[in-house]
Amino acid sequence: SRTCQHFDWRSGHKLQCLVEKENSNQVVNHVNSYEVEDNVHSSSPLCLEFYSGNNSSRALIPTSLSHEATKNPQKEVEEQLRSLKEELTKIKDENKWLRSERDEWEVRTRNSIDRLYSFRKENEHQLFILKHENELMSNAEKQATQMVNSLSQRVHYLQIAVESGVEERQKQEEYIQMLQNECAKVKIELQEQKKSVQRLTLELEKTKVHVRVTEDTRQKVVNASSEIPTIEYAGAE
Repeated sequence: SRTCQHFDWRSGHKLQCLVEKENSNQVVNHVNSYEVEDNVHSSSPLCLEFYSGNNSSRALIPTSLSHEATKNPQKEVEEQLRSLKEELTKIKDENKWLRSERDEWEVRTRNSIDRLYSFRKENEHQLFILKHENELMSNAEKQATQMVNSLSQRVHYLQIAVESGVEERQKQEEYIQMLQNECAKVKIELQEQKKSVQRLTLELEKTKVHVRVTEDTRQKVVNASSEIPTIEYAGAE
């Protein structure tokens, strides 16, 4: 007989095939399963055995079961091939699914890398802006400090000038008071002048009325004078 081994990757067991030769009791173990695949179409009896992987503890199937399995060896081989094809199809489908998952994870990884790169660029840009703003703030603080020192010096000088010029300030206050008094007088005079202007305006309006009346009277007199010769001429005729 000949023996082949197949590994069932789902159950974790090895499948052992015993192919018996006609007119012989010798059993040959084949480590490589391809040797049995060359003889799958032979008419030799075939039987199957499961074992856990320990060569020392495996046991051969009894001869009676082996003879039972020889009833339809071609059908058993076809069943085994169909089962192996189904397993191969499942493995291919799972490999296809795993490739799809791998591609999806590669896309996710690339997207994550792109987002990370963009995030790092944005952080670098923000860091550059913060450094620039920090420099501007530092320069502004320096300028503000210089301005405060300058203003402090000016205030100090002004305090000295104020303390040393009290009399001058009093004179200036007196002068300001005098100007205010004169300004008040000027305001009073201005009001009086406004009243005078208003009075003169009224008189001017009255004068204009008299002038218009006089002009009307003069025009009437002129008209009347021009009519007198006409009347005299008519009377003479």
